[in-house]
Amino acid sequence: MIEQKTLGTTNFLTIQALCIDAQQESQFIGVVGYPGAGKTISLTAYSKKNPHVYYVRVTTSMSAKQFFLTILQKLGLEG
Repeated sequence: MIEQKTLGTTNFLTIQALCIDAQQESQFIGVVGYPGAGKTISLTAYSKKNPHVYYVRVTTSMSAKQFFLTILQKLGLEG
Protein backbone atom coordinates (compact mmCIF):
# COMPACT_ATOMS: atom_id res chain seq x y z
CA MET A 1 0.00 0.00 0.00
CA ILE A 2 1.30 3.45 -0.89
CA GLU A 3 1.57 5.84 2.04
CA GLN A 4 -0.13 9.17 1.45
CA LYS A 5 1.60 12.32 2.57
CA THR A 6 -0.20 15.49 3.56
CA LEU A 7 1.12 18.90 2.65
CA GLY A 8 1.25 21.22 5.68
CA THR A 9 -0.57 24.20 4.20
CA THR A 10 -1.41 27.25 6.30
CA ASN A 11 -5.01 26.04 6.70
CA PHE A 12 -3.85 22.54 7.67
CA LEU A 13 -1.43 23.83 10.29
CA THR A 14 -3.97 26.32 11.65
CA ILE A 15 -6.61 23.61 12.09
CA GLN A 16 -4.05 21.28 13.69
CA ALA A 17 -3.11 24.03 16.18
CA LEU A 18 -6.81 24.66 16.88
CA CYS A 19 -7.30 20.96 17.59
CA ILE A 20 -4.30 20.82 19.91
CA ASP A 21 -5.61 23.81 21.86
CA ALA A 22 -9.13 22.37 22.04
CA GLN A 23 -7.84 19.01 23.27
CA GLN A 24 -5.62 20.59 25.92
CA GLU A 25 -8.52 22.71 27.16
CA SER A 26 -11.06 19.82 26.91
CA GLN A 27 -13.18 21.78 24.46
CA PHE A 28 -15.66 20.70 21.81
CA ILE A 29 -15.01 22.55 18.55
CA GLY A 30 -16.51 22.94 15.12
CA VAL A 31 -14.66 24.08 12.02
CA VAL A 32 -16.45 25.76 9.12
CA GLY A 33 -15.08 27.14 5.90
CA TYR A 34 -15.31 27.20 2.15
CA PRO A 35 -15.22 23.93 0.16
CA GLY A 36 -11.68 22.83 -0.56
CA ALA A 37 -10.11 24.65 2.39
CA GLY A 38 -8.74 21.39 3.81
CA LYS A 39 -11.08 20.98 6.76
CA THR A 40 -11.80 17.29 6.26
CA ILE A 41 -8.17 16.35 5.54
CA SER A 42 -6.91 18.31 8.56
CA LEU A 43 -9.50 17.01 11.00
CA THR A 44 -9.33 13.38 9.92
CA ALA A 45 -5.52 13.48 10.04
CA TYR A 46 -5.66 14.85 13.58
CA SER A 47 -8.26 12.31 14.72
CA LYS A 48 -6.22 9.40 13.31
CA LYS A 49 -3.06 10.48 15.13
CA ASN A 50 -4.62 11.23 18.52
CA PRO A 51 -6.48 8.86 20.83
CA HIS A 52 -9.89 9.91 22.14
CA VAL A 53 -10.40 12.34 19.25
CA TYR A 54 -13.38 11.81 16.97
CA TYR A 55 -14.31 13.39 13.65
CA VAL A 56 -18.03 13.88 12.99
CA ARG A 57 -19.16 15.40 9.71
CA VAL A 58 -22.27 17.52 10.12
CA THR A 59 -24.62 18.47 7.30
CA THR A 60 -27.11 21.30 7.15
CA SER A 61 -29.96 18.82 6.84
CA MET A 62 -29.05 17.07 10.11
CA SER A 63 -31.49 17.41 12.97
CA ALA A 64 -30.22 17.80 16.53
CA LYS A 65 -31.24 14.20 17.21
CA GLN A 66 -29.28 12.92 14.18
CA PHE A 67 -26.27 14.98 15.27
CA PHE A 68 -26.23 13.54 18.77
CA LEU A 69 -26.85 9.99 17.52
CA THR A 70 -23.89 10.36 15.15
CA ILE A 71 -21.69 11.46 18.05
CA LEU A 72 -22.85 8.48 20.13
CA GLN A 73 -22.10 6.11 17.24
CA LYS A 74 -18.58 7.54 16.88
CA LEU A 75 -18.05 6.93 20.58
CA GLY A 76 -19.26 3.35 20.20
CA LEU A 77 -22.43 3.90 22.25
CA GLU A 78 -26.04 3.14 21.43
CA GLY A 79 -28.62 5.92 21.34
